[in-house]
Amino acid sequence: MSDINGRFINPMGPNDLCQKLFQQQQDKISECDFLLECDTHSQVVHRCLLRAVSPTIDQLCSEECINSDSNHTDSDPNDFHSDDDDDYHENDINQDSDKSHQIRQVKNSFHLGNIPANTLEAIVNYIYKSEILINDTNALELFNACSLLKIQFIQDACTDYLKASLNDNNCLLIMKNFNTNNSNEDNKLVNECIKYAAKHFDMLEKDEMLNATPDELLRMLKHTEFCIQDEWKLIEFIHSWINHDQTNRYSYADQLTKQIRFQLLDTEKLLEILENLEWAIFHQCVKKALIELGQLSRQSAIAKWERKSDLPKDAELNSSPPPRVASSLKTCSNTKTTEMLSDTTLVCFGGRLSDKRFTMSITCFEISQLTLPVNQLSLDEQEFVECDEILSDDIIRESFTFPYLKQFIVPNLQQMPSMRKGFGAVSLENRIYLFGGRPKTSLQSGEIYDISEESWLEGPKLNVGRSWFCLTECDGLIFAVGGVGDDAGPILSSVEMLDPRVNKWQLLSPMIRPRFGFGICPTKKGMAVVGGVDEQTVELYDIKSGKWQPLAKMEEAREAPSVFAYDDSIYICGGANKAGCLNRTNIFSLKTGEWSQGKSMILHRAFTATRIWKEFVFLIGGRNNTEPSNLIQAYNLKTNEWAVLPQTLPYYVSSCCAITTNVL
Repeated sequence: MSDINGRFINPMGPNDLCQKLFQQQQDKISECDFLLECDTHSQVVHRCLLRAVSPTIDQLCSEECINSDSNHTDSDPNDFHSDDDDDYHENDINQDSDKSHQIRQVKNSFHLGNIPANTLEAIVNYIYKSEILINDTNALELFNACSLLKIQFIQDACTDYLKASLNDNNCLLIMKNFNTNNSNEDNKLVNECIKYAAKHFDMLEKDEMLNATPDELLRMLKHTEFCIQDEWKLIEFIHSWINHDQTNRYSYADQLTKQIRFQLLDTEKLLEILENLEWAIFHQCVKKALIELGQLSRQSAIAKWERKSDLPKDAELNSSPPPRVASSLKTCSNTKTTEMLSDTTLVCFGGRLSDKRFTMSITCFEISQLTLPVNQLSLDEQEFVECDEILSDDIIRESFTFPYLKQFIVPNLQQMPSMRKGFGAVSLENRIYLFGGRPKTSLQSGEIYDISEESWLEGPKLNVGRSWFCLTECDGLIFAVGGVGDDAGPILSSVEMLDPRVNKWQLLSPMIRPRFGFGICPTKKGMAVVGGVDEQTVELYDIKSGKWQPLAKMEEAREAPSVFAYDDSIYICGGANKAGCLNRTNIFSLKTGEWSQGKSMILHRAFTATRIWKEFVFLIGGRNNTEPSNLIQAYNLKTNEWAVLPQTLPYYVSSCCAITTNVL
């Protein structure tokens, strides 16, 4: 290739040259006159090429040339040259190197420390090919080795890779590694690690967190995005962190305690701290919190200190005309004919919040059903109320209302014992069972709340760790079905059964098809599983025979639907297909084997918690196409009517679990 001046350029020349040099390196011929070493392996390279890539090697070789010239000028050529001279020269080079890395090198070699052989090979390949493959395993090793060699391109590439791949497992390790450096890019990565740790504080390994420096911990706690589900756990951690090295850390107690929202704790917890001398570092802040709580109502306290942002109301409820929303009925003040029949508690566990964090909160509602004569109803004309057709005044007829939910607090049932996402919950007799899910990998563990003892117990381990599965109760037995296995592994078809009397999980016949993100419900004929991710089939498990059989096929795949059985029929409400969240209701008759269309929900929803109570069904939280919801939809099976209840969850959440019990 030439220009008009007759100058010819070979565009492949540099590439051909590097390829030739690389082949020489592979053949280990004599022209490769420099050695890159690690503790277990070494690689020969061309000194000239390595000098061009690495400023460290270039500087060492330049100093060697200067020393060589000096020795040649000042010494007699006939002087004897001993090995001790070489040792002395090596010491000179070592003194000029970066002693913080404790490396060693001689005239024709450079030691990179304890790195794997494949990391050394990757660096050598870059020297000849100008390309590097970075992964989770070698990113930190490459960065540290290339910091010694001062190969800026690889350092920058590793920094970018690590910044994009921060997770619960590597965040603290990366922060520790880069906190020793002072470059702007390193500081940016440390800042990203601090931000990630602040947002996911609940998920980080607490043993690793105990080794955080005071500066690192304070930066996390002061970060604007710091979040923790349970303030009590923050208190416990700070106490443990200080005791881990009390001599050097006690002086930071005052700064750390100022980051705790003591006002979010129950008064009993605050008094418990005051009575414990081991918690003396917190006493002053606790006294201040008690004084402030004495001046504020509970709701005012939450509004002032809670780390949650207000979200806009559901877009579907802002549309015009508005949907019919069930409200509580009002009775005339001079009558006493309203009878409140409360025999059940609705309990909601965990779920995914609007900022994609998973909460450990537990919310309890008392379910009440109002019954009163029509002529004693007093309705607020601004509210929407579901009522039957009103008859003549002389006919006293009970009005239909949706249940009324009243939130209340159970002292020992406000937080789940551990973080779980994609878990299952059921209630049986006087116990509540939570199993599976994952903080990082799918869990086998379970937790049981004994209502009579008001305490949490450790449950029997599942045979298979599973998340995004279904947990249901049928005929006094608990079943764990499908889901995702360990380490986001294979989709499961396996099924397990727990007989509470035996307290041990037993493997059963697997489903016909593996599935996750599906719905489940007990029926008169057995246990039905419906849909799932990319799944449109329905299967039925016969408990007596222990066998699965195909039951039906839906028109399309349906992920995360609400599923329940009533009157020999299976109801499938909402869920999501490829186009988004749905609001339609499909009904499958177990008697006729035919499908029919039910009344559509008011709101499009998937990932709701579903509970049936008497002739009512509650669909709790869930999400539309853009965000989670705090709304509760209710369905009356007798009248085929939907309503949105005026009572809401105290947070916006999807993928929560719910149970009902008449023991609380």
